[in-house]
Amino acid sequence: MDPKPPDSDDQVAAVTAAIRALDTPAPASLRAAVEAAAGEAEERQGATGDARGRERPDAGDPRGGARGDTGSARGRGALRGWLEGLRPRTLVAAGGAIAAVLAVVLVIAIGGGSSGSAAPTVADLAGVALDTPTQSAPAALPGGKLDAAVQSVSFPDWSTWDGGPGGGWQATGARSDSLDGRDVQTVFYRNAEGEQIGYSIADGEKLPVGDGRWARRNGVPMWIYDVNGHTAVMWYRDGLTCVVSGRGVDATTLQALAGSHPA
Repeated sequence: MDPKPPDSDDQVAAVTAAIRALDTPAPASLRAAVEAAAGEAEERQGATGDARGRERPDAGDPRGGARGDTGSARGRGALRGWLEGLRPRTLVAAGGAIAAVLAVVLVIAIGGGSSGSAAPTVADLAGVALDTPTQSAPAALPGGKLDAAVQSVSFPDWSTWDGGPGGGWQATGARSDSLDGRDVQTVFYRNAEGEQIGYSIADGEKLPVGDGRWARRNGVPMWIYDVNGHTAVMWYRDGLTCVVSGRGVDATTLQALAGSHPA
């Protein structure tokens, strides 16, 4: 009897793992799109995979770590075997092309293609986070939140955060912007060392990942960018795109902050 075909999320995980393992990597833009698809699938599977104590490493090689879902493992094994069947010795040199084709198919299959409408990029959103406040800081509320939100996503009160040098981050200002028709709300924070970060949330559909480098922190899939020499970190929360960035603030600190405000 033929094995039960893997579900769509398992297929995403399987094809992504196989693409990562190919000898010649696909183009960076396609790999980034695949990482985005994998991140969304992992968000959906979080309750059945990572919650069982098999979390991926915080960052680095996304192939590290094991998944606790045996169905997912069967799906990965079946599709990996199929992929290997497409890659006999005479076609090993074509591994990059195979990866590229699979990446395109995967992105199209899960609805990741372009709709043709203009949308801001993560770099645009990071540019707002790197700007300056034009409004006063929102007040702190009980429960570690500020009196500012975009839809269901409240901005965090990071004043007592102790996950890095400089201690907590006190809210110091805010601003409201519109990027290509998207409302963007930003809260600015400053630590005891005088470093400033901006946390921007874009209303509307998720922004595309673009050329971000995939990582994971405290169970939160995220992507890391270099925006004009400054690091930015993007993640999704309740279907919205969140970005945190700061001049001279390192990726480790930004990832820790993003991971402390989970999806």
